Amino acid sequence: MNCNGGICTDLIETCTCLIEVPERLMILDIETDGYNLIIQIAYIIIGDGKKTEKAYILQNWKNKTDYYGTISIADLNKYGRHPKDVIKQVLNDYNSCDKIIGHNIIFDINKIKLYADKYQYKMKQIPTYDTMKESRLIVKSLNKNGGIKMPKLAEACSHFGIEIVNAHNAIGDIEATYKLYCKLKN
Repeated sequence: MNCNGGICTDLIETCTCLIEVPERLMILDIETDGYNLIIQIAYIIIGDGKKTEKAYILQNWKNKTDYYGTISIADLNKYGRHPKDVIKQVLNDYNSCDKIIGHNIIFDINKIKLYADKYQYKMKQIPTYDTMKESRLIVKSLNKNGGIKMPKLAEACSHFGIEIVNAHNAIGDIEATYKLYCKLKN
């Protein structure tokens, strides 16, 4: 991944099942501090016969890093961009899509919506595809009581033989979610 100023420009070449699609799709993931502070946003846009990947690290003035500690404070300070600018760019791309795909996608959308509301940016309601919900009855991960639960991304990927590189980093997670979506749709 080639990241300059928090924007990653390399394309993902590992899964090409969706290059020719009639809709414009966004595969989205965020990393938070465990609460409402977004630390990282990454997404792939597929449409018009191509795919593009973007990733951003957001500045914060609390010196907090992501919940899993995959992004250092040094990287946050070096590559972090002002949340207002990042959310504006993300929403420009988001609002141009026909479907949003992610693992527990409603969580991510709701966190982005908090920022959109704060900065008074328009955020369209767009149909979603949740790989967590769609894989539940296929993966059949069990909770502590023996019931079927919503699988974590790692559990769903393991079931389908998908390796997650850089788990709990939004860039690694969108790559895995993209591959998982391909498996679920084929």
